[in-house]
Parts: sequence; C-alpha cells; structure tokens
Amino acid sequence: MTDALPHARRWPWAILGLTSLLTAALLCRWLLATPPTAERQPAPRQARLVTVSPFVPSDHPVTLTAHGTVITAQQVELTAQVSGRVVRLLPALVPGHIVAAGEPLLRLETSDYELALIQARAELHVAEAALTEESGQRAVAEADFDLLQLEVTEAERHLMLRAPQYQAALAEVTAAKARLREAEINLERCTVRAPFRARVLSRSVSIGAEVTAGSTSIATLAAASPYWVELKLPVDQLHWLQTSQANVDLFDVSRPDLPPWPGKILNILDAVESEGRRARVLVEVDPDGSTSGQRLLLGSYMEARIHAGVAAGSYTVPANALSGDTVWVMRKGRLAALPVEVLHANDDQLLVRAAPEPDDQLITSQLDRTVPGMRLRTDSSPANPPLQPDAPPTPPRQPEQPA
Repeated sequence: MTDALPHARRWPWAILGLTSLLTAALLCRWLLATPPTAERQPAPRQARLVTVSPFVPSDHPVTLTAHGTVITAQQVELTAQVSGRVVRLLPALVPGHIVAAGEPLLRLETSDYELALIQARAELHVAEAALTEESGQRAVAEADFDLLQLEVTEAERHLMLRAPQYQAALAEVTAAKARLREAEINLERCTVRAPFRARVLSRSVSIGAEVTAGSTSIATLAAASPYWVELKLPVDQLHWLQTSQANVDLFDVSRPDLPPWPGKILNILDAVESEGRRARVLVEVDPDGSTSGQRLLLGSYMEARIHAGVAAGSYTVPANALSGDTVWVMRKGRLAALPVEVLHANDDQLLVRAAPEPDDQLITSQLDRTVPGMRLRTDSSPANPPLQPDAPPTPPRQPEQPA
C-alpha cells in the first residue's frame, strides 16, 4: 500500500503536463496561423510648391514692333527736253549730292537753238511788217467804200474791206510770236535743271555725249525729303493702328546706338506681301529728323516701334505662362485654369484680358504635371497645410467680352 500511493499521486501531474503541452502546441499553431498585421496609415499629401504673382489690372501701353526698308517717296530718271551734245557738267551733278529745286545740272550745246531764236525773231518782224501793210490797205479800202456809198451785202462788204487778208496777217503775227517763244524755251532747255530738291543717285552721261530729247537718261534723282518706310506687320495687329494718333519711332538696325527718327503713318496698303502674308504699312520719315544729326540712308533696314495706344483694364503675363487659351492660377490653395484673351504679344510678355476671382494668383513657375484641383503652396505657406476634403474644381470663368 505504501508503494502504490506515490504512484497514484503522479497521475494528476502527468495529466497537467500533457494538458500544458497540448495547450502550448495549440497556442503556437494559432499564433502561426494568425500573424500580427500593421495597420497602414495614409501618407500625408505634399502640396506642390509654386511661385505666384498677383493679378493687377492696368491700362498698359501697346507697342507694336515691325521692320521695313527705307525707300524714296519720289524717284525720276532725268532726261533732256531737247536734243544736243553735252558741253558742261555742273558740280551739282555728282552722285550723293543734294541739289535744290531748279538748280542747273547740265548744259547742252546752244548754237542750233540760238540760230533758231534769231530766225524766229526775224519771222516775227516779217509778220508784223505784213500786218502793218495790210492794215494800211484795209484803211484805204474802208475810205473808198465810204466814198462810193455802195449798197452791198454784209459778206460783200467783208470782202471789199479786206477782212480775210487782215485776219491772215494777224494770225501770222500770232504764229510768229509762238515760234519765237518756242525758240526761247528750247534755248532755256539746253540747261537741264533739277525738278525738285533731290539727291543724285547716279549719273549716266559725260561731256561730249549726244543726248536725245525724252529718251536719253542723264541721271537718277530721288527726293531728298521725305523718305518712306514700308513696314511689314501681322494682319491681326492692324486693329491697333490709328493713323491719326499712332506715333512711330524708327531705329536703324545697322546703327543701333543712334537715337530714333520720328515717323508718321501715311496709310495701310491694300494688299499683303506675297511671301509672309503680312500687312504693309507706309510710314513717312524725315531723313534728317534724328537728334543725332545723322542722315538716314536709302535702303537702310529699320526697326519700327509703333506706339498704338493703351489696352484698358488688361493684365501682363509671361509668355511661357500661357497654355492654349488659359493660364494656371492658384485659387484658394488649389490649381485652377483661367481662360484669357490675348490682346497683344510683345517679346516675352503678353497683354491679356481675363476675369480672375479676387484671390486668384498667377502661377509663374513651370508645372511638369497639371491636375486641376491639386493642392499648392508657396514659400510663405506651410509644407503640409491641414487636410481638407477635396472640392470639385471650379468651372473656368469666361473673360468678359470688350464692349
């Protein structure tokens, strides 16, 4: 009995050990079957950093830029009105020289025309003598008619008083005077003069050359003032031009250090140029009008800055900020598109008309990815502003149409 008692006491401990092992095995199996998982937290969204500038409406001046070449307002191939041999070239007839209106340029041989003048004077004296003789005969005929007291018709009386002979003698005197005047004019025309104040572009004759009236070119003359500049301008910019108000400053591209020559718009030509399909604007300029004292040269390539008034209530935006017909703005911390109407493009700036909301700010930095409604921040705002539920993007406002 004493040996059986210890053996009976071991069974509870054995059962307890087996239960513990079984429990531990089940627990391990459960732990392996249900491993712990970490709860994923949404990462905070980083607002995009941008640079902005405010929208400030203003009456911005509009300056149009165009280019063109200086041409002559008048140009003529000078010819003589009489034929003859060149006997003298006057000092004024030198290329590049400016001559006054009526200034002598060239002289032709006058011998033939002096003889013609002498002959015309002689013919006039003969005609005047014939008229005097006919006047005497007419006086005798009138005395005889009054003495005889003849009754005749008016036609017979006209013949008896030698009226036809007197009219013929009188007409011959008139013709002789005309021939004399023609001879005087031809003699004067042996001296070729400048028709207007001009610059001599070229000379085509020399001493001893035979000149034919109306066909032999003596020289090429261009009006000394004013000059014209034919500017090329995009057709869509013509509405800015008001010929009575627009001022033009012309700069010589080859001499950029010189001050401008002031110009005046004369007209907008009817046809566009054939190559670039641009409009042509004719500008008048005084070649001596620059304050530098330098004269404008024909053929110079000019850059024109046309001051065409102001664009009232417009905005300036960088050219690279335009995307299609919209610009990107920061509106209540989010990205939004603002429709704009481009009024004028000048270098790297645009003049636009738009209808921004009061808190809109123009985004001037480049955006590689644009999603309307995305969150934005600037250097002065926190990197992670408090999260707010995304609002649907505000529909773009259309710019107000000009009245």
